[in-house]
Amino acid sequence: MKKIIETLKKYGEPLFVLSVFILVVVEFKSLSKEISYDQVVATLGGIPFLNVMLMLIAGILAVLPMLNYDVIFNRLLGNDLDKRTIYETSYTVNTMNNLIGFGGLINMGLRHYFYGRKQDKVEMVKVVVETYFYYLIGISALSLFGLVYLYFNRDSTAAIYAPWLVGGLIYSPAVILFSNRKKDDKKRVPQWAQLELSMTSVLEWLGAIGTFLLIGRAMGESFHPAEVFTVVVATNLIGMVSLMPGGLGSFDLMTLVGLGNLGIGYENALAWLLLYRLFYYVVPFFIGLYFFIKHFGRSFNEENDGVPAEFAKSIAHDLCSLMMYIFGIFMILSATIPDKVSTIRLLAKLNPIHANILYQSPSILLGLVFIFLGRIHVERQEKAMGPTLLFLALTFVYAIMTGFGLITYLYLILLTTLTVASRGDLYRKQFIYRKESLFTDLGIALLFITMYLLSIANKAKGMGLLLKAREFIVLPFEENWLRISLMLIIIAGVLWAIYRHVAGEGETVGEAPDMARVDALLKAYGGGMDAGLVYLGDKDLYWHQVEGEDMCALQLRTAQDRVIVMGEPMGNPDYVDDCVKEFIRDADVLGYETVFYEVSKELIMKLHDYGFHFMKFGETAVVDLEDFTLEGKSKKAFRNVLNKFAKEDMHFEVLEPPYDASLLADLKAISDKWLEGRGERGFSMGYFDEAYLNRAPMAVVKDGAGEMIAFANFMPVYKEKWATIDLMRYDPQDAPAGTMDFIFLNLFAYFKDQGKIAFDMGMAPLANVGINEHSFLQEKLAYFVFKFGSSLYSFEGLRSFKSKYAGYWEPKYTGYSHRSSLLFTVLSLVRIDRKGSRKEN
Repeated sequence: MKKIIETLKKYGEPLFVLSVFILVVVEFKSLSKEISYDQVVATLGGIPFLNVMLMLIAGILAVLPMLNYDVIFNRLLGNDLDKRTIYETSYTVNTMNNLIGFGGLINMGLRHYFYGRKQDKVEMVKVVVETYFYYLIGISALSLFGLVYLYFNRDSTAAIYAPWLVGGLIYSPAVILFSNRKKDDKKRVPQWAQLELSMTSVLEWLGAIGTFLLIGRAMGESFHPAEVFTVVVATNLIGMVSLMPGGLGSFDLMTLVGLGNLGIGYENALAWLLLYRLFYYVVPFFIGLYFFIKHFGRSFNEENDGVPAEFAKSIAHDLCSLMMYIFGIFMILSATIPDKVSTIRLLAKLNPIHANILYQSPSILLGLVFIFLGRIHVERQEKAMGPTLLFLALTFVYAIMTGFGLITYLYLILLTTLTVASRGDLYRKQFIYRKESLFTDLGIALLFITMYLLSIANKAKGMGLLLKAREFIVLPFEENWLRISLMLIIIAGVLWAIYRHVAGEGETVGEAPDMARVDALLKAYGGGMDAGLVYLGDKDLYWHQVEGEDMCALQLRTAQDRVIVMGEPMGNPDYVDDCVKEFIRDADVLGYETVFYEVSKELIMKLHDYGFHFMKFGETAVVDLEDFTLEGKSKKAFRNVLNKFAKEDMHFEVLEPPYDASLLADLKAISDKWLEGRGERGFSMGYFDEAYLNRAPMAVVKDGAGEMIAFANFMPVYKEKWATIDLMRYDPQDAPAGTMDFIFLNLFAYFKDQGKIAFDMGMAPLANVGINEHSFLQEKLAYFVFKFGSSLYSFEGLRSFKSKYAGYWEPKYTGYSHRSSLLFTVLSLVRIDRKGSRKEN
């Protein structure tokens, strides 16, 4: 016998639930033939917004009585938890149990998870089980009210539910008798707990059924409250007996039939049930889910170094931004199909074109505003919250006035919730419209505005497409140019006002170079091969200090939406990582994209850890001076160059600064002839500047008459035993072929005699970049952009020339933010290189 009972326990309940489920599905399928789902949708869409908000508030508040369950429960267990934790946990447990109860298993499991970690498991389960029976006393007590109503209204259609109400009524005394049976000289549930649990249960069920009745009234349904009350109490009892989560299916089917028997149409009854499920079950469930994620996530987040929280915040923020874009597009699209115009009396009296413009203008405005707000949120601008909440409020008002559907209201509520929840992710002080973003947003806006204009064109009277187009272009615009122009001015004004609000003060990263600080830093700690470019004064400096002492600096220039760093950091190598990290953070807070131009493999790998993409931007030719020699058969061409210039009485000299005005004038004349009217480049290389040239020695080539025909200035170098030059220019008319070879060969010999071990010949831009079959498309595009955007040098010729002397090549990279496009980054580099000595503010 015992084995039979155990078998029935094991298989009986699942089989019972399955059979109920099958029965519900069959009955629903049969009933669905009598329901017009189009009418259900129309019923839902016709509910006023304020009534929807009333349903929402009622559904959320109806759950609140259940919070007292956990207050009682924790008192029984002796847990000393703060009230806020108990309330949030209780909201989670009860709303989840409402929707996916599984006969109380969710209730027990969650309470054990939240409260039972420091409790005796046996005692914990006993308290959970014994108190759980009281959760249904409320529906049992309400059964009495239903029976009283049926006693005085015996001809009521709801009388068929009397047996269920009687069964429900019996439940309360049974539970009370069981609880008052003594066990170990104590009652199973203390008297005070019995009373409080019973009152809480009554309030809970009054809240649930009261919400159901309120939703019906808010829908505009006419019914007898006591009759519907009786039916809903009975159908709730049926739902609980079915053991299905939340009575899902069984409660709905029986309520649908019961309301139909009371004379309420099935379509309206189904809409009623859907709203009840939504506002009493689903919405509170998601609020409870938020609390669950908050509590569970807190411990999980701490165990994983805060990464889950950052990931979740990022997802929520991105979803919020995406929803703004989608809503903006929806608003513009809604303007292209203005079916509501004829339903608004004031507009219906106007000419169709006039009415369309007046109706569509707010939609166009709000659409463009939300696209722009989406962009501002993507950029995480800290002032975005104010205008976003303002326009969400205005959109609610507009939606009420124009009769938007329920789905739109729910979308706006969700968007508002996400906006408020993600406010902590807004940290940038300025909004700088990145080129990539501007290009994308303009494309979206223009696409949908074009659709809008075409929609107006199709409203114009006439026969055929051409006639419609002609009448739109000529007549409607002629008649409505003032309204259209005013609309465009208002839209532009609103967008400009939002932009000015979030744009900030145009603050930049870095400061003008202080050469005294630069000298002190370079003498103390040195710098890379490009550190000498700082003395051009055409770049700002970003300083990293430790306890007030300069430790590191970056050369940079701000170019609209980007801050471009030139070369390696200068200063103490122990603080380079801190300097780069701090700079990236400061630039990010101000809204700039950062680019690191011509940097080493070591630095680019560090930048990769900060989320940077990179591409190889060229190679630097390095001459090994220790191995350099003019001896041997392979060096015959070099000896021929030196012999040729010796025969022509040309000679090489190194001049020391300071240089007099006459010498500088001669050098300037050579430089101008070499440029042949082309503008100077700058930023990543030197240009003719007297103060800069006076900082280092100068190599010159003179002809037999003692006239200079070429020169090359030494760059100040702070890398031990390395040397390089910057400008190398010659008179294209007087200097013979091979002048550059002559200068380099003499420079190698000169620096070798000075004890140098390596000579940096400078970078060959785009050497071996984007030329392979499997190179990225962006790298191939970058190759063409940089090649044709820079007219001063032939890149192929430059690499070929340097390869004659290079002992080895060092790769140079450009790093750019993962949010940036390589194409736009390269365009910025071309532009800033071609700016020459002019600083861009």
